[in-house]
Amino acid sequence: MNISRHRLFYLSILPTFALHLKMLRFMDTLVEYIIPHKGLSDGMHSYRFEVNDTFFENFESSLIQKGFFVVDLQLEKTPTMLILNMHIDGTYQAVCDRCVADIQVPLQGSRSVMIKYADDAEDEDEIIFISPLEHQVNLANIIHETIMLAKPIANLKDCEAEDYKDCDEAILDKLDDDLQQEQAQGNSTWDALKNINFES
Repeated sequence: MNISRHRLFYLSILPTFALHLKMLRFMDTLVEYIIPHKGLSDGMHSYRFEVNDTFFENFESSLIQKGFFVVDLQLEKTPTMLILNMHIDGTYQAVCDRCVADIQVPLQGSRSVMIKYADDAEDEDEIIFISPLEHQVNLANIIHETIMLAKPIANLKDCEAEDYKDCDEAILDKLDDDLQQEQAQGNSTWDALKNINFES
């Protein structure tokens, strides 16, 4: 009976323990995105971060799994808040929505976020609240959100400018043939309609 109780106890704490381990792993792999703001003087501060495949592995439902980005951050510290101005530039790997080849999709984006000090306050659009007792802030989630917001709806790039070097030319030729056939059929239908005498 005691063994069963011990087993039930351990089974009950396993999900919590697993979540704790996951959070420790998250903090460990993303420690480079932590800014110890308590030690900063008021005024402007500049930072540069790099984002790669390892970064995206920490976000299970991320729309991007592989990519490389440079994040330039201008942080303004005031007595009551932190003002973040970020610019992101890079590429991510995806399947082209036009020819289904693996391509590097360019992505750029900018975003401004305010971090204010408050207890028990709910975040708002572009305003994040943290406890006045917090001495550091991890920007990983903010950076990930910024990349997701800047991600284009369609996974495409300017193939013509790159001389179609990554494109599946067989698929592009098939799409071009299909388009020409549709246009020819449309012209035939229009010609037939023009020959109908609606006055008879």
